[in-house]
Amino acid sequence: MLAFTGRYPARIFDFVLGMNRWALRVAAYAGLMTDEYPPFRLDMGGHDPIGTVTLTPSSGESPGEAPTPPRSMQRRRGWTAGRVVSLVLGSVLGLASLGLLTGGGIATWVTNTQRDAAGYISTHTNTFATS
Repeated sequence: MLAFTGRYPARIFDFVLGMNRWALRVAAYAGLMTDEYPPFRLDMGGHDPIGTVTLTPSSGESPGEAPTPPRSMQRRRGWTAGRVVSLVLGSVLGLASLGLLTGGGIATWVTNTQRDAAGYISTHTNTFATS
């Protein structure tokens, strides 16, 4: 959905954000960085309940208005070159993996047809001798 519309649904974003926050808290606990076990509290977006970041206006902005991000950080809309390349590369890799999966399935099927009467996979018997 993100590749075609260029938008990330807000509810899915909030859910993923909450899961990531909880997973990072658990990782910090497991990595012995904190002694407090994180409660299972799914933060559905919004502000981080542990800490908050406040933005202060830069010079030239009045305290009432929100700071504008620099031009390099503003999002571009539409099909950019990066999106097209990512979509094409993902499609090619997906088709290649599908081909490898199909080849593996066929190889498994062929191998399973070479069973003896007891059900074991076997090959032909060859006798070798030297003088």
